[in-house]
Amino acid sequence: MIGISGAKHASSPLTRHLQEARNNTVPGLLCLRAKERPHKVVYRYKDLGIYHELTWSRLQERVENVCLGLVALGLRKGDRVAIMGDTCIEWVLSDLGAQALGGIVYGVYPTSSPSEVLYLMENGGARVFVAENQEHLDKVLAVADRLPSLERIVVVDTRALFMYEDRRIMTFKQLEELGARAKEESPGLFSTLVEEIRPSDPCIIVYTSGTTGPPKGAVVSHGALLAGAAGICLAAPELLRGAHRSVSVLPLAHIFERLMTIGLPLLSDLTVHIGEGIEEYMQTLFEVSPTFIGTVPRYWEKFASQVLIGIENTSLVKRWAYQVAMAVARRQIERHWQGRRSLFLAPLRRLAWFLVFRPILDKLGLMRVKVALTGAAPIPERVQALWQMWGVDLRNGYGQTECGGLGRLSGHREIPRRFRGVCARAGRLGLGGGLDAAPLGRMREGRAWRR
Repeated sequence: MIGISGAKHASSPLTRHLQEARNNTVPGLLCLRAKERPHKVVYRYKDLGIYHELTWSRLQERVENVCLGLVALGLRKGDRVAIMGDTCIEWVLSDLGAQALGGIVYGVYPTSSPSEVLYLMENGGARVFVAENQEHLDKVLAVADRLPSLERIVVVDTRALFMYEDRRIMTFKQLEELGARAKEESPGLFSTLVEEIRPSDPCIIVYTSGTTGPPKGAVVSHGALLAGAAGICLAAPELLRGAHRSVSVLPLAHIFERLMTIGLPLLSDLTVHIGEGIEEYMQTLFEVSPTFIGTVPRYWEKFASQVLIGIENTSLVKRWAYQVAMAVARRQIERHWQGRRSLFLAPLRRLAWFLVFRPILDKLGLMRVKVALTGAAPIPERVQALWQMWGVDLRNGYGQTECGGLGRLSGHREIPRRFRGVCARAGRLGLGGGLDAAPLGRMREGRAWRR
């Protein structure tokens, strides 16, 4: 694990490319990508068993409709929008649409209780609440009478909505239609709104886990959010080499998933795939076979557990083959950690991967993974080492919500117990100074305030 200094890499083409992104805004980069690669697919999302594609030009069109729909509802720059639900394409559209008008967006975890929803709505001061389905709608309606600032509730999935009489409720489809009509009346309004946004303007609020008290809202600017995504690219430059596929599954209220699902496509040639729910994650991985995957340690532990249980229940010959392959992989990876090379073990390791580990990874949908990240919680050393032996270079990241996500990332096939890591903070690499979130907001009695 080696550190990266800003001076050493200040003039590299990679750093210059990311410097330009760092000085832009999220909607500004969206419009730029739609102009540069209008027909390139950026999102694939599954609905009723069928994948639908969203190109950059179509994404901009739908984001514009959502943005102007929110403007027609009375939202202005600096207003807050809350989104509650599992990862879905409407979550992405609502986020980008609100940011495009200069709004500030924050997510509410889908498992939040009504009391937690009340706290976040009071603390964040959202004027519009986007609910994925009836379950999330019921949670906000249970406390809506105590939220004087709440003006509109936009519902995405309306299949279970019956006998609701609250006038604040409207569907996501109606929001897009409202924006489409507003676009016909004011064709240049969207471009004007996007041009008025500055990199230093706040774009999202990310709430901490609240383990030591009530969750605190960290205000993150456009520049800080893009710097977080740029940091991932700097620490894992493979993401900027060719096209990549990923699967989005974690709640977008988390900064880690926000960076991977919304930030990285703006800076790299990444196509994000969104399944039909977290319970279908394994199936989605198998269908997509991603080249980039980033998820929390519990999923890596779950995948590894399923593999080991399957091996215990397989035939004697297959168990023997796995044990032999693991013996080779263990010796080879230990030599690698010691900085030693073995001309004898290297071909045996490749043979073990092809005959034993490759079929295992193929069944999981992980055979083509080139970049694998984990973060947001500690990962057991043995789990990370196990994945490295299987041929997945799982790299452990450390970061903070307040600094826009990833701070450091372990190097290629590093010893898991030694965490020095590659610096991924854009500020350390000449892409901005210090903690980007700090100048934008301050905390008073647990509330995020803009200066």
